[in-house]
Amino acid sequence: MLHLIITFGVLGGIGFGLVISCSMVGINLYFSKRKGQAIGISMTGSTMGFILMPQIVRFFLEEYDFRSAILIIGAISLHAVIGASLFQPVRWHYKVASIEVQEKEAHTLLPSNKIEEKDDSEGS
Repeated sequence: MLHLIITFGVLGGIGFGLVISCSMVGINLYFSKRKGQAIGISMTGSTMGFILMPQIVRFFLEEYDFRSAILIIGAISLHAVIGASLFQPVRWHYKVASIEVQEKEAHTLLPSNKIEEKDDSEGS
């Protein structure tokens, strides 16, 4: 039993730490609006996993023998690999937008005579 507690506890904790850091970076890159709501949903989902997994493990241990239950739990855990493979760089999803600037808007905020004076003073 000590082996299971150490294995699932330590490896699960390391895995959870890696997933949380990746998901926080992903949320930060993908969301500019409603970032707080996205983080809340992400944290709620991961917390629900921690709440439900002991109940699932207990059910499998009651219904199947120990080896079969561990095999099923391992198969469920391997689904995280599929989820992790769905993380993609944000730049793959950027939309290139062309911005047309009208000639009047292209000028600086300074009047043209001020720009000329500044250019003359720098040359001398």
